[in-house]
Amino acid sequence: MSEFRASNGIRVWIDERGNIRTTLNRFPSLREDFAARTQALREFFQHERDEQLGRWRWPEHPEYVVWPVAPGSPAVLVLNEGAGPTITCRRDEWLPSGQGHLGAARAYFDAHPEPKPWHNAKPGEVWVVTTDKMIHGCAVVRGRGEKYNNLVMFKSEGIHIGVHDPRIVTASRIWPDAPIKED
Repeated sequence: MSEFRASNGIRVWIDERGNIRTTLNRFPSLREDFAARTQALREFFQHERDEQLGRWRWPEHPEYVVWPVAPGSPAVLVLNEGAGPTITCRRDEWLPSGQGHLGAARAYFDAHPEPKPWHNAKPGEVWVVTTDKMIHGCAVVRGRGEKYNNLVMFKSEGIHIGVHDPRIVTASRIWPDAPIKED
């Protein structure tokens, strides 16, 4: 786990020696400082446990936890830890924003957008990409090496667009061709 920021603004992290560290805040009294750090550490350990269990806690209403029903499933299970009942929601359902189970599911889906096929583009693959500003698609290649992890446009040298760029509307791989299944 990298750095964690608690709801009271205190940052918590584990240093290279395995020691738990917190930022130094200037609270008016030692008692308030101790209380604030204690709260930050509680949230840190709860977050760490949530990550271990593969669940997500709604930041605005932390009594709600959400986790996928199965890996890659469009459905999630929502639990109110204080009240106990759970419900299952699907990404394609209409979910209002707000409080409650449905609001928690909506917040989860907003925080975890559905992955698009081009997000997993491999180095050297060629894709035809259309952005929100294009009428026709443009051929792009997934770069090689850490420096070129974006999609590099053939049309204009030196122009890069991130694989996760929200301006991408559609994309389809054109090389290498998808293997043809023989019956």
